[in-house]
Amino acid sequence: ATNSIEDLKYTDCMLVIGANPNAAHPVTGAKLKQKAMKGTTLIVIDPRVTELARIANYHLQLRPGTNVAVLNMMLYYILKEGLEDKKFIESRLDGYEEFRQG
Repeated sequence: ATNSIEDLKYTDCMLVIGANPNAAHPVTGAKLKQKAMKGTTLIVIDPRVTELARIANYHLQLRPGTNVAVLNMMLYYILKEGLEDKKFIESRLDGYEEFRQG
């Protein structure tokens, strides 16, 4: 999912997966870097060592093409532990219960 730059002021953790915002979206990349430098946790999942990866609290340097496996694992854990925001999801997604049970 993509959030607006405005949403950054409400977060204490940022996750960047398979993207290089500094190259593709310099304004967003600069904002992410500023937040990270001020103490917001930054997690980068990318095989490349990007500018953000160098300053990240955590850099998961996966093999190319394994992002989907990591995202599937994260989703599995979130659902298994009941960590999802059910009201938020149900208000925005059709078929959530069927997906969850599948």
